[in-house]
Amino acid sequence: MVLTFWARQHSPELEEDVDDAIFSEDHPLIEATIRVGEPDMSALRSYGRMIYRAKRP
Repeated sequence: MVLTFWARQHSPELEEDVDDAIFSEDHPLIEATIRVGEPDMSALRSYGRMIYRAKRP
């Protein structure tokens, strides 16, 4: 399983949050990726879906 996290900027705090979200840095079944910028909704595959999106400030 791949979890993709989109953020406005990459930071050490974001990496900690991602680690917390997958419960372990070395979980064998979950791969996490961090992308910076706006999510590209057209890039979601048939099995992909957005589960949370923060409102713009």
